[in-house]
Amino acid sequence: MKPSVVDRIRDNIIYPVTRRHPYLILTPPYVRTSAGVKALHLLCHCLNLRRCNAFVTTDMTRHTFLAPTATESIFKQWHDEGVTPVVVYPDVVRGNPLRAACAVRFLANFPGLLGGDAHQHPGDYYVSYSKGINPWVAPEEEKVLHIPLADTTVFHPPAGKVKRSGTCYYAAKYKHYHKARTFALTNGSLEITRDQPDSQTPAEIAEIFRRSELFYSYENTTLVTEARLCGCPVVLLPNRHFTKIIAGDELGWDGMAWGTSPKEIGRAVRTADRFPATYLETIENYWRQLDRFIEETQAFADTRAQTEEIYYEGGAIGEPIISL
Repeated sequence: MKPSVVDRIRDNIIYPVTRRHPYLILTPPYVRTSAGVKALHLLCHCLNLRRCNAFVTTDMTRHTFLAPTATESIFKQWHDEGVTPVVVYPDVVRGNPLRAACAVRFLANFPGLLGGDAHQHPGDYYVSYSKGINPWVAPEEEKVLHIPLADTTVFHPPAGKVKRSGTCYYAAKYKHYHKARTFALTNGSLEITRDQPDSQTPAEIAEIFRRSELFYSYENTTLVTEARLCGCPVVLLPNRHFTKIIAGDELGWDGMAWGTSPKEIGRAVRTADRFPATYLETIENYWRQLDRFIEETQAFADTRAQTEEIYYEGGAIGEPIISL
């Protein structure tokens, strides 16, 4: 059957099709070494892929992301048109600094662990990065938005069989934020660092993972996922600041040991090659979670009305608003 004029007009879109309420994501400038920051920029990118109107509050994002900067001129358009934006706050933000009528709290870590409020704000919408955090958010229902953060074009298994040797470890927040001392176990391991002049690039880290026997981690980090994608078994080192893995429910335990018992490490080594397939399933599930997030936050914003302008602190029109 020949398409009607209505069908042809509908299918040949020039103007973007957007949701009723735009998204404003409060985030620092993009840095590849912060999983929380990366998640916020990726969320903006994916919302725009889903034909939402999403912005970040910084003019520094990854050049390949669809993550435009919110400016005073955009706020003025929202105000003039009576638009209520969905403002997404990460867990490190205290209070409601932008005076948003519709505030969404995205918890990428346990509340209060790395700053931010340890209590809930009544009336705000909460969503967690993983099922491990979800009981704090919504004990009786699952409100999870697990954003896959590993770049599979960089982190992937070796092309063929390799002879692995040596170990590596990561302890950035453990050492520099918590001021704790590493264990003797990792004294002879290669340290993976971030934000240092001599820190390894993602490609260099991937090569380390593809040749190492084990990767030790003192904390929750995307490196745990990236190591397993490269076929490197991971040994998590519990400590007073690291008592629970964040994404164990989403990513499973193949290729990963909790603690240093020979039995646990042996299981991690035996199951390491299963993980890449699990990660692909996680990506597919994420899109379903994102669609639910969009539906629920749009409905939430319908119940709120922005009665005053979103807070702006900055320079002239065209400059980004305040960041973290």
